[in-house]
Amino acid sequence: MPPTKKKIVTNKLNLNQRNNLKIRLLSTLGLLLILAVILVLLILSTEAAEWKLNVNLTATNYAFCVIMVIITAAMTYELTRAFGIKEWWYLTIVILMTLGLFVFPFFQTNTAFPIYRDWKIANWFSWWQSLLCLLVYIILMMVVGAFAATKSVIKGLELAAFGLLVIFGMKGFSNISLAVVGSGSELAPKYGFMTIIWIWGTVILTDSFSYIGGMLWGKHKLAPVVSPKKTWEGAIIGCAMAFIIGTIVSVLTFYLVPDHQVGPFVVSFQSLMNNNHNPALPGIFLGLLTLVITIWAQCGDLLFSLVKRTAKIKDFSNLIPGHGGVLDRLDSFVFTFFLFFIITLFI
Repeated sequence: MPPTKKKIVTNKLNLNQRNNLKIRLLSTLGLLLILAVILVLLILSTEAAEWKLNVNLTATNYAFCVIMVIITAAMTYELTRAFGIKEWWYLTIVILMTLGLFVFPFFQTNTAFPIYRDWKIANWFSWWQSLLCLLVYIILMMVVGAFAATKSVIKGLELAAFGLLVIFGMKGFSNISLAVVGSGSELAPKYGFMTIIWIWGTVILTDSFSYIGGMLWGKHKLAPVVSPKKTWEGAIIGCAMAFIIGTIVSVLTFYLVPDHQVGPFVVSFQSLMNNNHNPALPGIFLGLLTLVITIWAQCGDLLFSLVKRTAKIKDFSNLIPGHGGVLDRLDSFVFTFFLFFIITLFI
């Protein structure tokens, strides 16, 4: 007997689902490969001297920064289009302005990057230049908003605000990844690779357990207008599980490794221990910061969901097949490292 129309449609749907799953899996493998490369580069850039590895630090630092520039450019492209600015010349202007501010140091603490040392930025850089660049960026974004298809200075101002979130989020990630203390063969990481793993891991755990908790037990909507699928139950379960796992991992890596050489914020917490402060203080701080990350990451997810809801789009782009846009994958990440950029200005 010839197949019925219903069977033909079902077979086509199954084929499409299999193709979509295959594309999604390939994209996931690609994302994991990029993440692995980033982790290897940041570890080599900061730990080579301590681990006595013969590594070209200039090459690893520049390779890391090139990847950061590409990711920042992709997110800026997606964000600008979400705000209704789609003309290629305005997109180019916004991306170039954003990358310029991303590359430029922001306040004196950020001149410790090895690349900034190569450029001898510390010889001429001053804090007021950061504020001037920031002001110019905001004004130019307002001008773009006024003359682009949006014809709105307010849209330009909103884009500037979210653009700064992306810029300082990526600066925070780069700062924690590459900042070192000492010189020559005495170079040592200021924050340590474990800081990146701890923060990023906590963000992923929060998102994953929020999804699982909401799917299994979610009943009460968290933000029905902004993100209808998110629930209070999922958010609480995500926070609780990420807090427990993130705190245990960060505390154990700090206290169990000899001389506290591996844990998050290694230099700052080492100084606390060396100055005869209460030995429990680093653990308390790590627990509190882990809790902050779990809450802050979910706020970031909701904030960028609001942008998509306002723009009436499902995803920021299709740059990552099967996953949407770069910003769809990194919204909580960017918002969390924006917070840690501010924290690293002081520690």
